[in-house]
Amino acid sequence: MIEKQRRRVSSFACFGAAILAAWAALEPTGARAESAVVAVPLMRYGLGMLECAAYSPNPDAPLVATGGGIGVVLWDANTGDQVRILSAPGHHVSSVAFSPDGSKLLTGSYDATAKLWDAATGAEIRTFSGHTNSVNSVALSPDGTKILTGAGGWGDAPDHTAKLWDAATGAEIRTFSGHIFDFTCVAFSPDGTKVLTGSRDYTAELWDAGTAAMVRTFSGHTNEVNSIAFSPDGTKILTGAGWPDNTAKL
Repeated sequence: MIEKQRRRVSSFACFGAAILAAWAALEPTGARAESAVVAVPLMRYGLGMLECAAYSPNPDAPLVATGGGIGVVLWDANTGDQVRILSAPGHHVSSVAFSPDGSKLLTGSYDATAKLWDAATGAEIRTFSGHTNSVNSVALSPDGTKILTGAGGWGDAPDHTAKLWDAATGAEIRTFSGHIFDFTCVAFSPDGTKVLTGSRDYTAELWDAGTAAMVRTFSGHTNEVNSIAFSPDGTKILTGAGWPDNTAKL
């Protein structure tokens, strides 16, 4: 059993009866002790903090992707064996997402880029450049033709925007601006017509994907919104906030 007070879960995903969780394990002093992935079976990362994890939706190629300081590691979900490492210089991965058919993997990185990879071969397909600071979250549209990235960061070039891209060409389509701090998470609605974003400004925003117009703001959390999701029919949204809020809202 994972000791809740000593491990901070940074990502999780479900696939059938299995649950995949990524965490940074902490000593009682707050110092980071280890990083790991729990699934069925157990997979050990052990190469720095693990920040994100995702299951492939392709049942014929049951892959798990985990991201962190060395890039992305692909694992066989049935055996727990490492399949390959996808990495590029400086590509510290903060977010991962599979395409709807599982054939491609999208990664977001601290180097202000997102990358699309061939999940079967590990080949880099293209890079999406345009943000000025770390890409914190990525998502693919339900039809796989569009890519969504959310950025943040501090310093001389903070980037508090989300961007929509053409997955086939890498062209930037439009920018979503409205949050006053980092975009922490992004998601498409099930029909792909809306975009949902969460932020360190304690809010979530609903946007029109076709125009980048803000549709609605969801307020009420007392700390950063670090997780969001649409209901399967797209009529409801779920938000989760960090400490000391520690709540989810529907």
